[in-house]
Amino acid sequence: MNTLHVEDFVVLGRTVPEESKKYGKRVCMAGYSAECNQFLRVYPLMVPVGGDKEANGFRARFCYTLDLKRNPQDSRTESWRVFDERHPTSTPWQTAEELKKAVVLDWLKKRAVPSIRCLDDCKLSLGVVWVKAADWKGFAIPRNAPDPPPEHASLFDDLDDQATVHAPTFDPTKVKFAPYIHFQDNDGEHRLQVREWGAFMLLGQAKYADKPEMLWKAPAYVEGRDIVLVVGNMNNRRNNWLIIKTFQPDEPKKGPTLFDDVADDDTPPPAPKKKAKK
Repeated sequence: MNTLHVEDFVVLGRTVPEESKKYGKRVCMAGYSAECNQFLRVYPLMVPVGGDKEANGFRARFCYTLDLKRNPQDSRTESWRVFDERHPTSTPWQTAEELKKAVVLDWLKKRAVPSIRCLDDCKLSLGVVWVKAADWKGFAIPRNAPDPPPEHASLFDDLDDQATVHAPTFDPTKVKFAPYIHFQDNDGEHRLQVREWGAFMLLGQAKYADKPEMLWKAPAYVEGRDIVLVVGNMNNRRNNWLIIKTFQPDEPKKGPTLFDDVADDDTPPPAPKKKAKK
């Protein structure tokens, strides 16, 4: 199968834009199709800036229709190219359907693997690992002392020439740290770099540039809670895994709350009956 029409592509996350020898600066996106019953990696997507601003309006947990084709240079089962970078979806950005987080987490939970090794053994390139609160911790590595693997050090190079993408609110040249998550799975310990674009938008803000620990208080990254890691490997280093997106289940209620009596369908409770006059 060299082409694929998907009407229910659900976005999980987009990575930091990276340099491609063939395409230039481009974005990679991970998601899934319930109809196809599989994860999908979609690229190359344009960096939404300047004249390309309307070419990439994808949002996490929103559903889109895509027409895709195979890339002969990428043999990973989950990898697909868009036919038209400037019009990657036939779904208007403003009318895309948003899925509830609980629906997305339910799909992910059913496909969670006990370890990164399982993904390697099955030759998968996208997957999900559900990590208990006590089994993970976030940390950051400074720009002037990056991890030895070149693909990790190159992260800062990928960010350097994007100062106009979200200017003036975000300047990627101000990013001083790369976030990592250290976690334990059934086969051992791992430390994977977070490549989610949203994480770097936070770390690039002036008030957080010297406080990378603030990421671990942000939504979907809060320490002390279970975390769901959507991970993907690299085409040229299949055993090198990166974190594309994180989710966290809502915490269970701790006793009764003010809203417990509100109906699930948002209809107001019936008005109290008036006492009959004597």
